[in-house]
Amino acid sequence: MNLFSYNTLCTQLHSETKTLIVTLNRPEMGNPINLEFLFEFQSLLNWASSRLEISSILVNSSGDYFSEGLSEDFIKKADNKKLLKIREELNTTQKLMINAPATIIFDLKLGAQNIALELAFAADLRLASQESQISLNNLTKGFPLFSSTVLVNSIFNRSELQNLLYYTKAAPGRQLHKIGFLIDIYDSSNQEETVEKYLKNILNQSPLSRVQTKFLMARHLIQAIENSFGFETGVFNAACATQEWKSEEQQKTPLKDVKKAVKMTLIHGGTDQ
Repeated sequence: MNLFSYNTLCTQLHSETKTLIVTLNRPEMGNPINLEFLFEFQSLLNWASSRLEISSILVNSSGDYFSEGLSEDFIKKADNKKLLKIREELNTTQKLMINAPATIIFDLKLGAQNIALELAFAADLRLASQESQISLNNLTKGFPLFSSTVLVNSIFNRSELQNLLYYTKAAPGRQLHKIGFLIDIYDSSNQEETVEKYLKNILNQSPLSRVQTKFLMARHLIQAIENSFGFETGVFNAACATQEWKSEEQQKTPLKDVKKAVKMTLIHGGTDQ
């Protein structure tokens, strides 16, 4: 039974583990992460945050692949303002996830890309298939990270992040499991069993201790994200100045435009004055 009439996701309650299951429901489109999805997910998170009887929130997809992130159609048509709006709403969604009393688990299945992977940064736990290929391919697509560096640095050390960003091929799920980004990996025969194991473990924890511990961990992280948001938005704006995501593959931005964007960052914090 679907709890709400959303366009981009399906919702249901699993009473045995007191889990809200959120399923991206447009696999034929690559389960895109766009403004419509972010607004709907925010609405759902606000609803769930007032219901402490929900122990966990499981986010998965109706297809084998979790999400391709920003759709190719969106990327071709987007301007700076649209990307800045995506960044703003992703930031809002991530903060709602961090502040949510329920433990949030993302099942990335066979993989995720760019902003879909960034959304999972704010989850409490992440799982994926042993065969998954996970790609932080923002730079290849022509745009920078959308997430706060405060959040990213709370998950990865510098070399781990550099490996994800600068190596153009997707990272195997096994590799991300070794560094702790994924708490577990599964094969096709034990996916449900693996997910259920973590949902039951959360259910068996003391509700008050679990919620209070999460709030304590969230407090300083949220504050640091908000303190850095203005400056980082300026840098993001400067990085988008040349709109490289609209360029043909392998086409390089002229050096003079690169210099202008760097100057915007260094002198004006990303604001073209």
